[in-house]
Amino acid sequence: MPEPLEAAYAEFERDPAFANKHPTREQVARAWALARFRKTEGPYKTPAHTELVSAVKELFREFRPPKTVSLEPRSAKPKKPH
Repeated sequence: MPEPLEAAYAEFERDPAFANKHPTREQVARAWALARFRKTEGPYKTPAHTELVSAVKELFREFRPPKTVSLEPRSAKPKKPH
C-alpha cells in the first residue's frame, strides 16, 4: 500500500481537471502540509483530495483558474469640470 502522500500525488495524476498539467511531488507535498495544518479533525488526519486541490490552487498560481476580464467600464462617474 502506498504512503498517503504518494497516493495523493497519484490521485492528481488521475484527476481530469489536472490532465494538461498536474502538480509536482514537491507542490503536492507543500499543499499536503498546508491542508494538514488546516484540518480540525485531529492532528494526524489525512487531507481529502478536495482539500489538496484547494491548497494547490492557493499556493501555486499556475493552477488557479484564469480571471475573467469584463468589457464593461470600471466606473461611470462623470468627470469633474476644471
